[in-house]
Amino acid sequence: ASIIARSLAYVDFDKASKQDVEMLKRLVVEFSDELSALGVRVDELDARVAVLEKDLGGWSLAGVMEFNAKFVDDDTVRDVSGKADFDIDKYRIFLRKRIDEKTSFTARLGSSGGHENGAAGMEWEQYYITTTLPYDIEFTFGRAPIDWEGDLGLYADDDAWWGDFNRQMFKFKKDWGMANLELVFARAYDNGEDIVSYTDPDGDEYSVTAEYFLLAGLLNFDFSEKVSAGILAYYLIADDDPVVDINSVIIPEPGGGDVLTFGAYAKFQFHPSVELKGLYYYQDIDLRDADNTNAWKIILDVNQDLLKFTSLWLEYAQFEEGFWVNNQPYAVNDGLLGYIAPGGMFLEDTTVFGVRAAQQWSDKWSTWERYWVADPDDWSDAETNNFTFAVGYQYSPAIYFELAYDVLDSDGYGYDSDSLIRFQTVVNF
Repeated sequence: ASIIARSLAYVDFDKASKQDVEMLKRLVVEFSDELSALGVRVDELDARVAVLEKDLGGWSLAGVMEFNAKFVDDDTVRDVSGKADFDIDKYRIFLRKRIDEKTSFTARLGSSGGHENGAAGMEWEQYYITTTLPYDIEFTFGRAPIDWEGDLGLYADDDAWWGDFNRQMFKFKKDWGMANLELVFARAYDNGEDIVSYTDPDGDEYSVTAEYFLLAGLLNFDFSEKVSAGILAYYLIADDDPVVDINSVIIPEPGGGDVLTFGAYAKFQFHPSVELKGLYYYQDIDLRDADNTNAWKIILDVNQDLLKFTSLWLEYAQFEEGFWVNNQPYAVNDGLLGYIAPGGMFLEDTTVFGVRAAQQWSDKWSTWERYWVADPDDWSDAETNNFTFAVGYQYSPAIYFELAYDVLDSDGYGYDSDSLIRFQTVVNF
């Protein structure tokens, strides 16, 4: 029994075989009484064996593929070519190597965007090492993800306002129990892509290109099981003056280009199944004629456990003109904000209201619905409504089918009703 306990404590992850793990499982069961008499917790040994099984040989492998068949109107504002598209919109392979008890390697190979030729979009989206430094500081370096809004449950529909990206970085994380701190030092837009690019209602084409050093941080406080709050910030510091292109004319932008997005959030759970939460961003953009702007949202999140037949997500948000989101939230194939905030830059003060509901009818069948309206304050022709209804079927633990119908209405786009039918197949392995 003593030998078994020591073996599980010092087993080599790189050399353990399936046969070794099976033998250890049998021995733990056979000598459970003796192990208990020695003061060795059998449940802890069982957990250790489970870790060995999961990361056999130190490696774990998983993946996901999402295939979408999309059918649209003759004319459409969607990110769809022709009347129909068959796209592999997501394909990923996750690799993980447990190097030792404190250090692991993680990689994600694949793509999150649609490509007619799947191999053409294949890349290492994530590739990083995580280890533990003295004082229990978690240290990550490589191409790693940031999605603090998602981690905090501050969005439910497609994407974060800020974050949810992969960058070359150093990241430090320290947890004190009631509080935790994350600091990121990263590079951004190093490949020469536009940070902002759009065509305004007058037809003027506008883009800004720069390479940035990114400083980002999150400080979170869990005051109790019901109340939490914190601050987060993203500070993009331009290496050089950005390149501003208006209608193919390069206009100098001396001494500008830095972008500071500073946020604060709070969450209050006044029932085990009901949470009220909010997020506020202040933004300072050093670009031509840009003013300081802000955006905020408040959310009521109700779990299906309370209402029994449905979950409910109610969200009210406001964006000031000039506020820049680095993603396109509330989108089903580039819908709701594509005209009002092209390239992520809001052209008018805008109010967004939405509701999302989901119903889990059984282990197999589910439905969900969403309705969003984006209303620019002084631009009534650009008000946009978006409604989606979907039916899902979990064919097996690994395979999921979904049929969705989506309608987009906006005079700004010039379409009274732009509809999309999407048949989706998702396989997790």
